[in-house]
Amino acid sequence: LGRCAGTLMQAANSQYGLFAKEVEPGVYAMVGAAAVLAGVCRVTISLVAIMLELTGGMTYILPFMLAVLVAKMVGDRIN
Repeated sequence: LGRCAGTLMQAANSQYGLFAKEVEPGVYAMVGAAAVLAGVCRVTISLVAIMLELTGGMTYILPFMLAVLVAKMVGDRIN
């Protein structure tokens, strides 16, 4: 689902120019994967650290943190 959302955002950005930078669909896929893992396993800080190491930069730490925290809160609320 993350990759599909990233592809849609990339198409919208190329057509309408929504963002200043180019959209990378792979980042959406990684954020979605982190959110699913956080919702299932309920790990937060360690998962963000692992995803940070996978990407190799601090650029994507905020989307990872937000997605992981929201997924954990939703998982805790449902459980």
